[in-house]
Amino acid sequence: MWFANTLGCASCAQDMMDCDSGVFNEKDITLKVGMGSSRLDVELSKDISTRYIINGNSECIGGGESGKVFKVSNHLGEQFAVKHVTKSNPLLARLPFHEEAHKRLRYIELLKQEIKITQKLDHPNIIKLVETFEDSANIYMIMELCAGGRLKDLIARRMTESDTALVMDQLLGAVSYIHDKEIVHRDIKPDNMMLQNREPLHRNTVKMIDFGCSCPCPDGQRLYERVGTPFFMAPEVVTLRYGLLADVWSCGVCMFNFLSDRLPFAGGSTNETFEAVKRGNFSFNADAWRYISEDAKEFIRGLMTYDPKDRLTAQGALLHRWVRLNAPSRSSGPGSIFRR
Repeated sequence: MWFANTLGCASCAQDMMDCDSGVFNEKDITLKVGMGSSRLDVELSKDISTRYIINGNSECIGGGESGKVFKVSNHLGEQFAVKHVTKSNPLLARLPFHEEAHKRLRYIELLKQEIKITQKLDHPNIIKLVETFEDSANIYMIMELCAGGRLKDLIARRMTESDTALVMDQLLGAVSYIHDKEIVHRDIKPDNMMLQNREPLHRNTVKMIDFGCSCPCPDGQRLYERVGTPFFMAPEVVTLRYGLLADVWSCGVCMFNFLSDRLPFAGGSTNETFEAVKRGNFSFNADAWRYISEDAKEFIRGLMTYDPKDRLTAQGALLHRWVRLNAPSRSSGPGSIFRR
């Protein structure tokens, strides 16, 4: 994940240091937040140990420099994932002292926004936030446990059209849901998709995760911050004027990646990738596309139409014939509007 001011998603701090310079850039700051307390103005319980068993023996299943994700159990033996985030982001210590306090408030605000947004979401293809805890130095977000791990870890090579359709059907269902709630995710990519269990895809459920970059975006409103992962950003995000449909472009890049094991836009540096994304030119000339259907290619073109006004919406994408033909009904498990 890349964020213009390199604070970005509060839970993805390590990824943010992967940008070319690692320099904090005030120009593209994500949130204009007011000065205030470092306590989060959301409903948080205080003592996690009253409900969950978390200690040095808890299995770490993910995370970055600002925090980690552990597998934990409650006192009834039910398993969950806990996202442990420190309020004092270690990256802030690398700043000059006069910048640190100001950046810390922004970091806390991002945490607060992630929790508020995730608390509002209830969809079978979106990770469920169960409850949250706070002490003087830490935030603990109790999430449902996705025992299947990251979708990306399952994909050792390019996917079939049928498996890709199963994933896209569920992903677009989740995106349609958050767009109906006027929320934009801003960091849709394979890394932010989990699997509910270890079963094959046709007996599994995809979960969209990590709302640390998300924000409210009422229909018609435009955002002006460069947020997300460069390879998956829409051109209008790079040029700093975008709305909900930037997420749909990112879904198209994911589908391109699933089917070809390639990315449509890449460069030797972040700036080169931005320039490639701004041009928006991609092709299906690689050998990987030789046996991919024209319907699939047409669908990707619809998701990645350069002008957002002409781009498919998430809801419209669910109605596309490629999805309807290749994502058949499953006898069990939640899914999109086409699963009965």
